[in-house]
Amino acid sequence: LARQGQAVERHTELVSVDQDDSRVRAVLRRLGEGSESGQAEVVEADYLVGCDGSHSTVRHQLGMHLEGTDYSPLVTVADVAVEGPLPRNEVVLFSSPVVGILLAPLPEGRTLFACDLPEDHPPPPPGSAPALTELQEMLDVAGPGNLRLHDPDWLSYFRCHLRLVPHYRT
Repeated sequence: LARQGQAVERHTELVSVDQDDSRVRAVLRRLGEGSESGQAEVVEADYLVGCDGSHSTVRHQLGMHLEGTDYSPLVTVADVAVEGPLPRNEVVLFSSPVVGILLAPLPEGRTLFACDLPEDHPPPPPGSAPALTELQEMLDVAGPGNLRLHDPDWLSYFRCHLRLVPHYRT
């Protein structure tokens, strides 16, 4: 966007979308503090691209529905520190017959830990988070054995969805 002379406008909410045969009109509202907070702005453009995730306001307002399936394994993710020989400039994958693990570098020396849980893993209680010891056990099974997870900022379970809109133009 910057090379095109544009910038991402943070703290801005899409309120509504309308289109005709030639233009798209979007009503935006500034969020946060300051003199512009709460002010609405109408933007007209040739295109509107919805990059706002699975709960997309753009997609909902344009009546575009997601089709597809759930990815059945439950996934766990965490922001952790890792002690041991781990490259800080690349994503590392570990795999075993039981579990696959992805470790990806984050800023400030942190690491993203992501892993499919084994199919026989009991469903976690709603709203619960995995324990760091559980993640360490999975890393010990699939990894090289010389990495230690510690100091988690957050840990979470989630379910992936394999869904797309059937068409991208309305």
